[in-house]
Amino acid sequence: MKKNVMAAGIFLSIFLLFIASSLTMCTAHSLATTNNSSGIDDLEFKLKTDKTTYEEGERVDITGFFTNTGTEVLKITFPSLLAYDIHIKDTEGIYVYDDYGHRLKPWNRTFKPGDTMTFGCYWTQLNNIGKSVDVGNYSIMGCAFVIYKGTEYRLTDSAPTIEITEEKSRAMPNNFLLFRFLQRFPVLAYLINL
Repeated sequence: MKKNVMAAGIFLSIFLLFIASSLTMCTAHSLATTNNSSGIDDLEFKLKTDKTTYEEGERVDITGFFTNTGTEVLKITFPSLLAYDIHIKDTEGIYVYDDYGHRLKPWNRTFKPGDTMTFGCYWTQLNNIGKSVDVGNYSIMGCAFVIYKGTEYRLTDSAPTIEITEEKSRAMPNNFLLFRFLQRFPVLAYLINL
């Protein structure tokens, strides 16, 4: 009986944790703004990658930009150590990587009109369980949680879709290496053709 109650408690805890993490996941439709013409609406969040095509295993460098596009000073609190989270999904819409877990000490930043703050991070093409992702296209979304005048807002942006291609050395046909070898030793090439 105790084992059943304990198992049910563990299952319920895991289920509630799953529901809570699902509710906090950023989606493309979750850009939170206010109806006023100044303030949090003036804090623009943009995301980009250093390029759009990568070989397997190549590091994907991602940069997030926060810019005050308004005319007033904005005092923003970032409730986590990193300014934004990254979420990567494949062409089927399945999330392959989420970098949650930075919710640490909050910090403040004042943005004067026109100020831009940049934050870089990277993805090593590993999924959430540490395995390399397949060759293909992936979309990268950034989600920034900010506090402005006591209210938490969620700002999102997506970088252009990236493509992961086969590593060039792996994509070469096997006879290419033989060809390069025989170029260096023409006598062997002559003997093989006899």
